[in-house]
Amino acid sequence: MAVTYEPITTVTLTSSQQFITLSNISQAYTHLILVGWIIANAVNDIRMEINSDSGNNYNSARLSASGSSRSSGTLLGNTPYLPYAGVVGTVLTPQYIEAQFAYYSTTDNKKAAWGKTGWPNSSGSGEIDIWGYQWNNTNAITSIGIYAQGNNSPTTFAAGSYVSLYGILRA
Repeated sequence: MAVTYEPITTVTLTSSQQFITLSNISQAYTHLILVGWIIANAVNDIRMEINSDSGNNYNSARLSASGSSRSSGTLLGNTPYLPYAGVVGTVLTPQYIEAQFAYYSTTDNKKAAWGKTGWPNSSGSGEIDIWGYQWNNTNAITSIGIYAQGNNSPTTFAAGSYVSLYGILRA
């Protein structure tokens, strides 16, 4: 049997809102892939919560490149983030996001995810981030929440932002 991607759900915003939630995720697949086109209403980080867990139960790392500069970092115990998205001058900058969740429905291991984000930046060179994180919980993933956090306060995603979730069937 070949590996197939099955569409599970798509959420498209018709107005600004702070959270995008994908809930009641089917447990019929081996892995999940989340893709989206996010437009933030202010400079911010895009963060994720698994099963509404906003506690210090995540470990994450990222690599970032923009033009000739590079950076990396780790966060222990924080809600994982899909790094910066936001405003270039006065124009909202769409950000592509992609995340993969391995063995999301099992209950005998902590959950791991990895992904990438990319967008044009103010220097015109663009930026890409590659990240990975672990959710320190063995529960099956039943919901994924995505939200915008700007300068330690919530902000919103603009209308037109969307996120799609796909299930990968066993090979």
